[in-house]
Amino acid sequence: MRAFGTLVAFFGELKACGWSEWDREWTLTKATVCSIFANRVVKGFLGWGTKRGEGHYDYKRGGTLIVCYDRNHVPVVAFRLVTPRRELTPGDEERLREYVEENPTIRFAILTNCRRLVLFRRLGRELDRWAKWTSRSWPARASGTSGPRRGKFS
Repeated sequence: MRAFGTLVAFFGELKACGWSEWDREWTLTKATVCSIFANRVVKGFLGWGTKRGEGHYDYKRGGTLIVCYDRNHVPVVAFRLVTPRRELTPGDEERLREYVEENPTIRFAILTNCRRLVLFRRLGRELDRWAKWTSRSWPARASGTSGPRRGKFS
């Protein structure tokens, strides 16, 4: 339940600072999306801080990738974020796969545009699509707080 509350808070903050009721569109930059995601999800929920040597996260590739490192400075989780105003593409997935292939210690990878989230896990040398969520698949009880149009972001 804590994970669900964290995601609701994350999407609520995104809406507050990045949804234009006037234009009916998202106005967020990649940097803002990454910053909010890192603060709410990576730091707030998952507990990864910024202090090296204690399990930390860092931004890579122009700020569109958040990588979590273990206490030995080994990358173990990667998040690729794109702005909510565009759909996830096969190119986004390919860029995430390339980064994971370059870093064989990464066990999990997440791709999201803040409306859709795809979770991957490493199985041997392959990256397997493990789970997928969309804002429409969330429980109805979050619809009042999770985003524009009562929980439907697209």
